[in-house]
Amino acid sequence: METRQITTTVIEAAEGKLLRRRSDKTVYGKTVYLGYNYYENGGRIEPRQDTPEDFEEFDAPEDNETDVQP
Repeated sequence: METRQITTTVIEAAEGKLLRRRSDKTVYGKTVYLGYNYYENGGRIEPRQDTPEDFEEFDAPEDNETDVQP
């Protein structure tokens, strides 16, 4: 048996903001656990590691009461 330790990078939007992926404008909510991206714009892509730079903050709508979780 082999044991591996994996580090996860988490990004969180500032108060009153949400996160969306820059390339296709998919909204992820207030918190994003970075991992591998396999799909963009509805199509399969070569897997690649997400980075914080792949996401942007934007003002949350006033009626936004829930958070999107992975």
